[in-house]
Amino acid sequence: MQESKRNFHGKWNLPSGHLDPDETLLEGTKREIKEETGMDVELINISFIGKDNHALVLLFTAQSKNEKENYHTQEILNSKWFSYQEILNIKNELRYPILILNAIYNVENQIYADMDIIKKIKEFDL
Repeated sequence: MQESKRNFHGKWNLPSGHLDPDETLLEGTKREIKEETGMDVELINISFIGKDNHALVLLFTAQSKNEKENYHTQEILNSKWFSYQEILNIKNELRYPILILNAIYNVENQIYADMDIIKKIKEFDL
């Protein structure tokens, strides 16, 4: 997704966002993806866990349930699929290059956290 927000205008990023009150991590992730891409997804596993200056970051691998791409034009300038080589070529145009490149590295090398870890978090009401 190419962001339209003033601070990150034109930067490419993965669909992202926040959790609404009383929303689980998985519900919020699926909602944000739907809002920013129009796609319904099944979350498969976690490909990266990290942080930026103000947030915990979890990146998921997902399988699209539909091919519809319909992004929110007030938040998103453009939506595009990239190959790994294309991402490397535009790494200076990424909002979070280290997070995105590490997640891709993990996927390429089949380094994942199982979704069961999220179920454990839910037990503690986080």
